[in-house]
Amino acid sequence: MSRHAYSSGSSDLGGAAGAGAVMLGVVVIVLAIYLLVKITNLLFRVFTKHPKNKALWIGVGCIAATTTICLIAQDSTISPTMGVLAGISFLGLLATARIVELYYDDKFQQEGTLMNSVLRKSWWQGNNQLKKTA
Repeated sequence: MSRHAYSSGSSDLGGAAGAGAVMLGVVVIVLAIYLLVKITNLLFRVFTKHPKNKALWIGVGCIAATTTICLIAQDSTISPTMGVLAGISFLGLLATARIVELYYDDKFQQEGTLMNSVLRKSWWQGNNQLKKTA
């Protein structure tokens, strides 16, 4: 009798492990879809705002070249290397797109240039305000 109790307990453990693996698979799939949407959004957003940026087009060219070489040389020993280089090129394109987006973003940039803000402002302006309040 106790023998049946152990076997049913072990099948429950196997079912729980299987359900855990399925849940983990679902989470990984949902995360992959989310990242794919975010990556697509970033690339479309940057390419529509800055279509003439050379760094972005160089990144696209690198991806196209490495992917083409990888597809042409599928049966040779160079194919895995080119696949890795295509992945690195894609990551480089994503990094370049984010850098271009931040470079042209005006949120954290001051008005005017650094030279104007240093040379045209009175350096002791803050000291005069302190003396007036004292």
